[in-house]
Amino acid sequence: MDPSIAAASDCNEPDAAALYDDRDPYLMALAAAFKARDADCIEEIARFASAAGWKHIGIACCVAVGKEAERLVQRLGKHFRITCVDCKVCRIPAAAFAPGESDPSCKFIGQASVLAAQATDMNNAMGL
Repeated sequence: MDPSIAAASDCNEPDAAALYDDRDPYLMALAAAFKARDADCIEEIARFASAAGWKHIGIACCVAVGKEAERLVQRLGKHFRITCVDCKVCRIPAAAFAPGESDPSCKFIGQASVLAAQATDMNNAMGL
């Protein structure tokens, strides 16, 4: 089966615009203002989150990038409270979703649920 790739024409502008709340345009402009040639992506995240007044950052990561996630936690943790959750959260066997599989499956919904329960201000995904 060929993958389906969404095109800009697949998006209905009025419907998409309705998904934004009153604060979103401000945050989008703020994010654009903090894209900087003199900073790496982690520094941009830190600058943006700080300017937005956020104190708690969530990181949803794949176990395959655990070392990189730990470095991100260390860097951002200097300035923010961090909650990091890997994709094997809840340790539900993959067989529960895909018969014949034995390893714990990735649980993206579980990651989102944990981060929501922790009331993070901003979430970042790594390696998903």
